[in-house]
Amino acid sequence: MRYSLTHKQQSRQSILNAGSRLFRGRGCHGVGVDAVMAGAGLTPGGFYSHFASKEDLFAEAIASTASTLGQGVPEMGLDYLVRAYLSRSHRDGMVEGCLFAALTPDVARAGEPVKQCSLSGC
Repeated sequence: MRYSLTHKQQSRQSILNAGSRLFRGRGCHGVGVDAVMAGAGLTPGGFYSHFASKEDLFAEAIASTASTLGQGVPEMGLDYLVRAYLSRSHRDGMVEGCLFAALTPDVARAGEPVKQCSLSGC
């Protein structure tokens, strides 16, 4: 039975979300494809129908985060955002926090596609 295009897009987004959370918590090299797929509630065999490699997933996770930078600043105010970013809960909640703060060392060690995505947002 074939899945709909919507189902495939939802699965891809679930993988992207799970990978992003796991990368922040454990780093790119501390997470395998099996863990990402388990975090997405999917079986490992389907990973490669969505991404060519774990590094491709890592690059897209960075790019999707980069595309949201600055959203909410006008509504919340810069002072609020700075306080929230520097708060103890943000520091302790790395899995849900800033991808760039958590993964800068991993990006530095990654291949060129990841570095380009982190600079340009892919």
